Amino acid sequence: DRLRPETGEDRGADGVTVTIDSTLGRDWIDAYCAITGVPGSRRAALAGILSAIAPTALYGAARVDGVIVATALTVIDRGHAGLFDVGTRADLRGRGLAGRVIGALLSRAATLGAGAAYLQVGAANAPALSLYTHLGFRMAYPYHYRRKVL
Repeated sequence: DRLRPETGEDRGADGVTVTIDSTLGRDWIDAYCAITGVPGSRRAALAGILSAIAPTALYGAARVDGVIVATALTVIDRGHAGLFDVGTRADLRGRGLAGRVIGALLSRAATLGAGAAYLQVGAANAPALSLYTHLGFRMAYPYHYRRKVL
């Protein structure tokens, strides 16, 4: 299945459609929030942050019967494509949907000048680590978060 650049859409034989949009749509943000559990009270703030991304941003989605069931975002900057906000609806995980969305985004990013891609993933997220390894990513370095309660 090849992404049709004129429409930003790829319909697979299995009925899954992968789309790429250059603007943040309400359906994308709603689906992302539902998939990842972002509470409704934070939806507007998240939409504001994503809408304010200055470099080229592409919003990818896998749809089944028109409903978004997987999401991913790539930001293209200085020859690199950063992958963010990857998620698949829980009942459809393990079917390659996120991989198809990421593949479409990286193909489009390459046409826009990206020569390399990067992402961050939690070390305990075995399914994501497996997917990213399968897609050719390798660990560059470990990281961790620190916080201070005020």
